[in-house]
Amino acid sequence: MNLVESGAYSYRDDLVTSKLITPGYPLIVTFFASLFDEFSSAYFAVIGFQILISTLVVLLTYLLSLRLMHKNAACVTAVAVAISPHLIISSSYFLTETSHSFFVLLGLWLLVVAIEKKLLRVALLAGVVFGYAALIRPAVLLFPIAALIVFWWKYRTEVRPNLLLAFLFTTSLMWLPWQIWEAESKESNSRAVFLLGAYPDMTYESPRMRGYAYREDPEFQAMRESWSKTCEVLGERISEDPLAYIGWYLIGKPVTLWSASMVQGQGGPFIYPITSSAYDNPGLYSLTLFLMMNLHGLLFFAAVLVIGYEVLRMVFTNHKPDLVLALVILFALYHTGVHTVLAPLPRYSTPYYPFLFMLAIYGCAGAFEKIRRVAHE
Repeated sequence: MNLVESGAYSYRDDLVTSKLITPGYPLIVTFFASLFDEFSSAYFAVIGFQILISTLVVLLTYLLSLRLMHKNAACVTAVAVAISPHLIISSSYFLTETSHSFFVLLGLWLLVVAIEKKLLRVALLAGVVFGYAALIRPAVLLFPIAALIVFWWKYRTEVRPNLLLAFLFTTSLMWLPWQIWEAESKESNSRAVFLLGAYPDMTYESPRMRGYAYREDPEFQAMRESWSKTCEVLGERISEDPLAYIGWYLIGKPVTLWSASMVQGQGGPFIYPITSSAYDNPGLYSLTLFLMMNLHGLLFFAAVLVIGYEVLRMVFTNHKPDLVLALVILFALYHTGVHTVLAPLPRYSTPYYPFLFMLAIYGCAGAFEKIRRVAHE
């Protein structure tokens, strides 16, 4: 509201400019807030917009899935996204999940279309859209570089380099004004985000403080202010119990990141505390909640198997997976890698559940097809 009422880019009452929050989501909220005199009207407009684009996320998931699997499996994937309680609930929050998910999927779908049709203008548009996704959540900013490397490695004869360079160029161009404006700021929460993920199982001492370990760590503030202090303290802690840290970074963090239960928040698919929900009552909502929460672990395991199988084939053979499959696998690995270094909060993966479901159902559909063929033989 400060942007609308005073033109100040600040979340503080004293209107001191803050550069800790990238402008992607605030600009969406500001656009709707500028259309109404009352905040309640702007609130419902933002929520309505998020419901609309969350519906489009289902469509984009279906369109991408059709390039990987037959129509029935693509429909199952789209239905999984449509009934996902995490994606439904996040669209009712003033949070970045829904808008970020939409712009990431739209950007990648446009990139796929550009590559398939060899359309430079669409590749440029894909970069603009994906660049806006980075302005909502900066963690995806370097993904185009990772895509460029993998495409050069495996798809240099199938994909025109100018399309990928155009995608990278406009993604960077969208980010550049913010980077220039932010460059003079000394504000940074990078150490805090890194430290939040540096506690095995996100716990310091008390399990009840899981996700909030920094609140009971006497060294946290000193580490937050200095990288040298961070290295010193973490070095001592790792040397005391190296296996705990190895297990946490190699297995614990990825599993936590893709977990169905929120670490910070009310738990389950809920982030903010709520007094009541449609999921509390017997019926379709509670059934889908039970179904998706209990299937989540199996879907994650199936997706990991697909990723492992395809990556091993790519590394040790001349295998080239379908372009969409390669993009989805690369994005899942990129996201997991980034948050293996940073904080592995499960809500950070919510926008990418369409990719998780896509990989899992692709693997299940492929397995069923092989079983069917063997049975017929």
